[in-house]
Parts: sequence; structure tokens; C-alpha cells
Amino acid sequence: MGAACACTTPTGAKGETLTFTRASSGTCLKGATTAGIANGDMVTCTSNQPRVMSGGAGPLGLLVEESRTNTFLRSNEFDNPAWTKLGQGGAATPTVTADQAVCPDGTTTADEVAFGATTAVQRSVLYQVSTFSGAGSTSVFVKSKTTGDTFDVCTTAATCTSCTHVAGSWTLCKSQNGIAISAGTTPFIGNASSDNGGVARNAQTVYLCAAQYEAGSFSSSYIATAGSAVTRAIENASFAVASGVVNTSGSFAATVVAEDSLGGGGGLAAFTPSNRPLYAQSLTARMYDSTTVIQTTGGAGWLLPHRFWSNWSASTMSVNNATDALSASGAFDGDMMGGSTTMEVGCGTSGSGPLNGIIKQVCLDPSPTRCQ
Repeated sequence: MGAACACTTPTGAKGETLTFTRASSGTCLKGATTAGIANGDMVTCTSNQPRVMSGGAGPLGLLVEESRTNTFLRSNEFDNPAWTKLGQGGAATPTVTADQAVCPDGTTTADEVAFGATTAVQRSVLYQVSTFSGAGSTSVFVKSKTTGDTFDVCTTAATCTSCTHVAGSWTLCKSQNGIAISAGTTPFIGNASSDNGGVARNAQTVYLCAAQYEAGSFSSSYIATAGSAVTRAIENASFAVASGVVNTSGSFAATVVAEDSLGGGGGLAAFTPSNRPLYAQSLTARMYDSTTVIQTTGGAGWLLPHRFWSNWSASTMSVNNATDALSASGAFDGDMMGGSTTMEVGCGTSGSGPLNGIIKQVCLDPSPTRCQ
């Protein structure tokens, strides 16, 4: 797979070539994705460059995401008037000093923000007014200036997540509960005691980078903005399969690291137009031919790496969540599973639902047993 976040297209163990497209740039994290993130760990890959990363666990794989839009303006400029600084109920208004530390992308663009102490009915926060209706998610990278503490990241008032930050590394703080909101509400970053259930917060000074507010029940990878909202395009990944090789028998396997527990999963592999050897809906493994759908019961621990495999031969096909020892089988109609000469990976092209996660250790073989 090469090096993490090298922005180069990986090849298979036997020289298989991946075809990859994304009509925009996308960010990649070299190591950890939620805590312990180092300066320089975030890399931007330009259009049509894949993002190869581990997801913080195990070997490298390919990140495949749906299209998302960051609606926060000046997403890395907290001193800009696009951000309202609010001290409410007697709390101090936050103060912002630009470009005081190194961000995860390696640039000295982290803003220093001092939030005032808050009691149960107060706020000392930064915010922007939302521009869309529906489920929304807020995220921001934070590092303590001196001493670790806890502050709030809120999708909107009364939908806050407490986030603990430290001085030695970056933490990606998220608020993502999938609650439907209306345009004109205000996602907060800071000490939001009046919204977090009345939990008082200490006065604290932090460094902030890379804030994002997007439609969807979970946060995706960071999308930088300036004076307008920016959209990251959907990703399409596929590779060629010789015609007829896996039509009537074969096996497929892949390991998945979900982007988030709320991500829901998606297609791991699909032969256009309708056959899908493997699909992960959360931890329910599914398999489709043109007439039959089979699926396992649900597993647990969606954020942990999970290994899935499937096979088909003669009149039977089966699907497995190997990590949770769950399996299911059914009749195979023998209708040329691999009738197409293209297999989609992550199902971003014509398959249903991008994975929204990292797919790794992919195997496709005409033998019904070799990929198990």
C-alpha cells in the first residue's frame, strides 16, 4: 500500500491496478484519528488522489467517503468576523489570537482561544449560524495550551458533547447525535454550560484548528473553507476483473475500519450493475446476487477493525462477519456474479452507499475458500 497519506494509488499484491477518482481534494490522517494526533499528521491529497491510511489501527487501507460539505466559513480562522465570540450570562467573551501554534497539517495557523469560566447558566463560546436543516455534525481539532481540561462541542443548543483535550497532542472533538435541526440554529465550540446540562467549565486557553459543520449524523474528514462553503466529492474506486473468472464461483474478503459508529457502513464490493459479493451495514454482513439477499445478525464494536468474507459456488452462497463469528447462507442463482469486468471497492460509483470508512486487506479469488 505504500506509505500512509502518500496520495499515490496502491497496487495489489499481484500488480492489480486500482482505478480511483474524486473530483476534489481530501484530507488524510497518517496515524491516530481521534486523540494523540501529531503536528503534520494531516495531509491534503488533491483531486483523484486516494487517501491511504490505517484509521489508527492495523495495516493501511483505502478511505472511501460520501460527498460532504463544510458549511463553517473561514474554518481555520477563528479570529475572522465569520465567527461570533459570545460571552453570555455574565461569562467572559472568548478572545482569539491568530496563528500561535502548529496545526495537524503542519502549518503555523492554530489560533489561541481563551474561553471564560462558566456556571450552569452561562456560555463562553464561538459559533456560526447554520445554513441547512436536518441532521448535523460539528467537529474541531483542539490542543490545550498548558493544562488539559474539558470543553463542549455542540451541534446546536442542548445537543453538546464534552471533550477532554491535552497539551501534548491534538484531539478531534465531535458532536454528532443525528438530531434534526433547523436552519438558523447555532453550533457552539467552547464552554457551553447552559447547553451541556449545566456542567460548569473552567476558564481555559486552547489552540483550535480545522472546524467543520456538515449535514449528516456523523463527522467526516476535514474540508478546509475560506469565504464560502466547500464540498468534498464522492470517491470511486474499482479494479478490473477478467471476464468469467468469478462468474459462478469465488470468494471475497476485506477488513473494515468504520469512520464512526454512526456511519452505518456501505458496500465493500460490487460487480456492476446489481451483484454485490459483500456489504456491511454496521456489523450486519450482507450478500446479493440478482435474486437473493442473505445477511447475518448484527455484531458489536463497529469502530474496531472487522474482517468480513463471502463465497459463492454451485447453488450456495454464504456471508460472514468473521470477527464476531456470525454467518448466513442461502441459495445462489448462478447468474454470473462477476459478469461485469469491473469490481467496485467501497461502492462509490454505481453501488449503493459509500463505505464511509477504510477498507483494507482485500481479497478476490475464483476459489470459494481461498479468501476466507
